[in-house]
Amino acid sequence: MSDSVRFPLLLIGQTVAAVAQPFIIESPAKVAAVWFAQNERATANMIGSMSNPLGLLLANVLSPALITTDKHTATDFTLLLSLYCAIPLLGLLMSLFGVCSSEPPSPPTASAAAESESFFQGLKKLARNRQYWVLCVVFGSGLGLFSTLTTILEQVLCPRGYDDSISGLCAALMIICGVVGAGVAGVFVDKTKMFQEVVKVSYAMAGIGFVILAILSRYRNLDAVMVVAAGIFGFFGFALYPISLELAVEVAYPVAEATSAGLLVVSGQIQGIILVFLAQALALPLSGADAPYANCGTNGDIVPQDNTVTMLVFAGISCVAAVVQIIFLHPEYKRLKAEREEAEAPKAPTYNGVTI
Repeated sequence: MSDSVRFPLLLIGQTVAAVAQPFIIESPAKVAAVWFAQNERATANMIGSMSNPLGLLLANVLSPALITTDKHTATDFTLLLSLYCAIPLLGLLMSLFGVCSSEPPSPPTASAAAESESFFQGLKKLARNRQYWVLCVVFGSGLGLFSTLTTILEQVLCPRGYDDSISGLCAALMIICGVVGAGVAGVFVDKTKMFQEVVKVSYAMAGIGFVILAILSRYRNLDAVMVVAAGIFGFFGFALYPISLELAVEVAYPVAEATSAGLLVVSGQIQGIILVFLAQALALPLSGADAPYANCGTNGDIVPQDNTVTMLVFAGISCVAAVVQIIFLHPEYKRLKAEREEAEAPKAPTYNGVTI
């Protein structure tokens, strides 16, 4: 296949994958609402939401494990890409032949049986819901900061002498500890229904973790401390993800779950793009004192820059967002309230399944 064909084909494949991604990322809240009972929804949402970062982590682990030498061959990359195609193909076959219905035979909750608002009617309701927009903007800033940090982490650390193994370990621990944190938060919220408290505490602790990372990134030879700080930030930062999606559904009910939770993800993606460009604008030339310690590779892929201002600005954004959420977010759990009222409502007597 000629080069003139391969690159456009690559772009087409990337575009198709990008178009399909929202259908996957925004589905856990809907699946949890339709298929799971009230005391299982946060855990179900957590499992579905965390599958995406776990997949990213798996890819980052498999790639260097399968291609271990500097002299890469076409066969090596063919094997790697074939494996990456086999995994989603397995998921496709499971969804085609394993999923036989969009909903269970009997709704697990009253809200699952209720009709959701249409998309545009739901948007109108969300536009007037102040608590939802506080959550949407604040959650979006948190998701955007997390995504941006994982994108620029190597550029932040390598000018201080940290090699790519430390950057990779920090990024991996952010995800691993984040999945653990999300698991703990999901089980806890299912048992206690303390959505607001978990979200506020997690955001505050994640903001503190970001401040610690921003300060530590200015210094050299702090490998162990840097790794621990990254793990703490990931633990609390990812704990926010599934609980915030569930909280969005509670705040916006009866708006469709995919709409209310999906707009939170869109907010995070948009703010993440803005923050990436902001990081590039705030980066400064590396000082002469730090230049000899830079460890950004020898092939010129990464030009060492001083990202101190970037990290401090991002830490400030995380702190402001945490304060805004703590002060202004006072949600009403509308879905839980509707389910409780339905359960307490007097039921008409029945005989042999027929209402008398």
